[in-house]
Amino acid sequence: MTDDIKKHEPLKPGEGSAGCLGLMAGVVSLALLSFVTTAIGYVVAQWLR
Repeated sequence: MTDDIKKHEPLKPGEGSAGCLGLMAGVVSLALLSFVTTAIGYVVAQWLR
């Protein structure tokens, strides 16, 4: 039963790019959210002026 357990070895350079892809997706989604909230704030500020 212990033969089925894999050893967790550190990744070599070039392996495990999914983390980088997830990071980039997070940065893009954060930038999009920032743009949308800025646009909404601008519209509200113009409406209250």
